[in-house]
Amino acid sequence: MYKRMDNAEAGYVRRMRGELSQGSHHMIVYTSEETEEQLTPFPCGGFEGIVAFDDGGVPGLDSTNTPIFIAQQPLVEIDLPEENGVPVGFRIEAHQMLLVELHWYNTTSEDRDVTGKFEVEMLPEDHSIVESSFAFWGTVAIDIPPASKGDTGVLFQRGLSDTKGFAMTTHQHALGTRMRIWDSPDGSVEGERLLVDGTDWADPPMQMFDPPVVFNDGRGLAYQCEWNNTTSDHVGFGEGFNDEMCFLWMYYYPSRGFDICVHFDENAKQGVCNHLVR
Repeated sequence: MYKRMDNAEAGYVRRMRGELSQGSHHMIVYTSEETEEQLTPFPCGGFEGIVAFDDGGVPGLDSTNTPIFIAQQPLVEIDLPEENGVPVGFRIEAHQMLLVELHWYNTTSEDRDVTGKFEVEMLPEDHSIVESSFAFWGTVAIDIPPASKGDTGVLFQRGLSDTKGFAMTTHQHALGTRMRIWDSPDGSVEGERLLVDGTDWADPPMQMFDPPVVFNDGRGLAYQCEWNNTTSDHVGFGEGFNDEMCFLWMYYYPSRGFDICVHFDENAKQGVCNHLVR
């Protein structure tokens, strides 16, 4: 649905809170360039606000929506940090339009009501601020043979130079058994700092970092997804219940815009990126 916020003035978000009822896989909130509310929920695909366009286009680069929040747990609270005493926050315009995308599932024989709630706390736009933004990285090169275990190998994505990541989480589907993320200079992981070691696909935590992870001199994140395919089918990337994913998302500052990077080839050294600057 498209929902207009009731903030009369532009400002900077300093705190976010999301609540999900039982049966929600996750909820994604985007700022949107749409001008008309659509309060009756309508069907959409997974990550529709990032990757799907009526007339074609490049994911991230041509999207009119920018993700600002993803909840994967019943309660998610994110307090943005400070940089040398200056608050970190991301900008929203007066009466900002939001796209709210709620994913759900029902494995029972009864109807299920599923709800999501999103709240923000703001500073006025004349306040000193370090602007933050959002990064979305992962791979679509997934092929897990029937009745077997599989993994992506260690993949690497270089961070935007002179930026800092302060919060990140992982995303897999039901066959996912583990996703790890390392702070890495070049894709190597031996002896490098393990940032995230997620083994719960359904309820991965949002990891906060103080001090933040610093990206300079070509540093980035190495990551690896693992699965156990207990089915009789080949499993690949997709949005469906029986498909798999391997993504991480991260809040970073100072903002260079929404940063989406995707590995399309399992042998590629890095993912293909579109740095969306607004």
